[in-house]
Amino acid sequence: MRDINLLQEQTSSVAAFDAKASLKPALIFLGVLVVLIVGSYVALIALSAKNVALTLDAAAEAATYQQAADAKSAVAAKQAQIASLEELLGTVSASGTVSTEVLNSVTGSLAGDAFLQTLTLDDAKGMELTGIAPTRADVAALAYNLKQTGLFLDVEIATISQQQQEGEAAVVYSFSIGAVLKGGEQGE
Repeated sequence: MRDINLLQEQTSSVAAFDAKASLKPALIFLGVLVVLIVGSYVALIALSAKNVALTLDAAAEAATYQQAADAKSAVAAKQAQIASLEELLGTVSASGTVSTEVLNSVTGSLAGDAFLQTLTLDDAKGMELTGIAPTRADVAALAYNLKQTGLFLDVEIATISQQQQEGEAAVVYSFSIGAVLKGGEQGE
């Protein structure tokens, strides 16, 4: 009988499982788990917001760099035009005298971003203009504008050739235009 009593004591201890005592550690565990999940969620939202802010800052900085690159490109183009005009003035003064009206008409006839590299005069009132333009239309516009000035008997496009500028992907056109001045020597 003693064995039966022992067996009864063991089953009564298993049956006497205290649900209230076990509930407290389970609730603590669930509470800690909920705090960890909520904390992780809040941390991920904060990191996501920081990532978005950093991305917007990088995009704004890239836009600033693009604006600087565009400005640098525009400055380089204008410097090339200034150098071209300086060279043009040097060529004109070395080869003869040209009235300011002719020179103003020639430079004022330039279309778009076209610019002159040389202006050559001969004794027979002939003038040759060479330069570079971004499009063929700019060369045609220059020839047309020169005819419209009324200072030239004849204006003809001698050559237009496509070329790649060093260090740039853009294609440009080098050109040569022949013109015959009206009136006195070299348009005087």
